[in-house]
Amino acid sequence: MRYVLRFFVALWLVMGFNAANAQLLRYKTVDPTQVIDFTMLDAEGKTHRISDYKGKIVVINFWATWCPPCVKEMPSLNNLAQSFPEDQFVVIAVCKDPQNKEAALKLFSSYDQTRLPLFFEHKDEGSSHALGIKGLPTTYVLDRKGYLVGQMTGGTEWDHHEVLEMMQGYIEGRTPQPASWWQKFRQFVAGA
Repeated sequence: MRYVLRFFVALWLVMGFNAANAQLLRYKTVDPTQVIDFTMLDAEGKTHRISDYKGKIVVINFWATWCPPCVKEMPSLNNLAQSFPEDQFVVIAVCKDPQNKEAALKLFSSYDQTRLPLFFEHKDEGSSHALGIKGLPTTYVLDRKGYLVGQMTGGTEWDHHEVLEMMQGYIEGRTPQPASWWQKFRQFVAGA
């Protein structure tokens, strides 16, 4: 009976660590990969290139107004953008449904997105083809040279301390690896 109880306690702990560390479980670091220089449109219709941001760590979030997890993570993306100096780090939100431009603009104005620029996908030179987006929200991290170094599909709390530590690592030139739930569990057991 005692072994069964231990098993369920261990299972409960693992599930708890899994939920607590869910911020980064879906995040994948990748070998630096060159990204095709795609364009985006701002609210006024002006074209911007992703290469305009070389020299900074760039977090590109693809989202849509009809996607609840996308909308939910916008405030935390804005907080992430405000956590690091503008000359080193930028977060960009690219709306995948330009036909709902008014809804996107209204959403951004309601959240006071001070450091989170809003762009719309350029249909002729779409980012979907350049990055292979398969679901929303999808977020990519580019290093200072403009190379893809990380990606995640699904919403998260972008202002969580583990995410902030990981982004600080990118700014410092390190390619951080987020700790898995198993690593967290082992650290917990070793410390107990």
